Amino acid sequence: MEENITITTKDDVKLSACYFQTENKKAPAVVLLHMMPAEKESWYDFQKKLAEAGFQSLAIDFRGHGESVLKDGETIDYQNFTDKEQQDKIYDVEAAVKFFENKEILKENISLVGASIGANLALQYQSENSNIKTSILMSPGLDYRGVTSEDKIKDLTDGQSVLLCSGGDKDDYSRKTIRKLFEEASVKKEIKIFEDAEHGTNLFKTHPEFQDYIINWLKNIYK
Repeated sequence: MEENITITTKDDVKLSACYFQTENKKAPAVVLLHMMPAEKESWYDFQKKLAEAGFQSLAIDFRGHGESVLKDGETIDYQNFTDKEQQDKIYDVEAAVKFFENKEILKENISLVGASIGANLALQYQSENSNIKTSILMSPGLDYRGVTSEDKIKDLTDGQSVLLCSGGDKDDYSRKTIRKLFEEASVKKEIKIFEDAEHGTNLFKTHPEFQDYIINWLKNIYK
């Protein structure tokens, strides 16, 4: 069952989100973090597959995107954000994880899947929370608006893992990034490059089977 909800960050941004529930209220949970200029709907088909596989999920509209346009009662737009305001999206990730914690889901049973800047933010959150077991990073960059990755991947610790993926020539920056991150990671890791695919969740358009690959990765983490 799906439900459109609103969650609030600690700096008072109202985030619109799509929550897919499962019959098992304690099922592992997945937080989905979109790229720019996408919105939470970019994960919708994947959320349905996650639910069928027994995972509950929450896809958020990052602050300034989609329907998440109110902060302290004022309208915000990501296109006008400073780098600092882009970096503040980490509070959105925190709020999404907190949503599941309020449902008594332990962080050990919450994973992160992000695209582009959403991938960098997923990695940042994972690096700061050692009980997040895995993140799936679709087209991360070394630096998106000050949200960096190379320093963060070095902070991952034993028991954590990361799945790195990108497109090919049409996603060259991210392809180079994941090769660098793969070299730097000292935890369980895997790299996937799809030469005919494009950036972020656009990868699903040419390789919808990668959704099943991610689900199998998650199943192996939580088995």
